Amino acid sequence: MLPRIRVEWLQGRSESQRQALAEGITALFVDIVKVRPDQVNVVFEEIPAEFLYKGGVSWANKRKAEGQAK
Repeated sequence: MLPRIRVEWLQGRSESQRQALAEGITALFVDIVKVRPDQVNVVFEEIPAEFLYKGGVSWANKRKAEGQAK
């Protein structure tokens, strides 16, 4: 069941975005690594904004602050 590519990103992306990215990643592996499309596994892990921190600030709080600044 390899290659397996794990994509970690914030929750909120659409199914069409996941589909497009999975297709693009698969195409790259087929072209560069020379595997069949059915051998490429893409796993999406969606992280809640309040669980992801950058510079000690959660993305949830960063988004709130940006919303208040507008």
